[in-house]
Amino acid sequence: MTINQVEEKWKKYIQAHIVCRNQKAALTAFVKTLHRCSVETKLLHLGRLNRFGRHVNTPFEDATRAQIDDFMSTIDNDSTYDGYVQTIKCFYKFLDKQIATHLKVKKHLKRFTPAELLTPDEVVKLTNATASQMYKTCILTIYESAARMHACKVG
Repeated sequence: MTINQVEEKWKKYIQAHIVCRNQKAALTAFVKTLHRCSVETKLLHLGRLNRFGRHVNTPFEDATRAQIDDFMSTIDNDSTYDGYVQTIKCFYKFLDKQIATHLKVKKHLKRFTPAELLTPDEVVKLTNATASQMYKTCILTIYESAARMHACKVG
């Protein structure tokens, strides 16, 4: 998608959400720097920054570390928190401000031991015990691709 198409989606996004006028220019300039991101990722970053901007209720350039910390304390999901850390740090790096460098992602990934993983024989048994061809295909695809659990939604 071209930058013009992204800008068009961004204009629609601004119309659908309340964004302070003094923050619109900074957000628009930021999204133009995200060359390797998909449109969906750009809109995700903009949505996060929009929520953050409404929370601090000041221009981004004037936000303080205390305001950032206060906002981050409102996020209770680890994955969501990590996404906001990534977005806010990237945005303040773009603004050439050092107030978000203290933010760190949470280490919430559970490491599995080999004993907790299915063996190839157990996967074959599981597949043979499943009557549905669709579920057999899903089980084998998940196993062979080493897909993450949150990516494995059936139905």
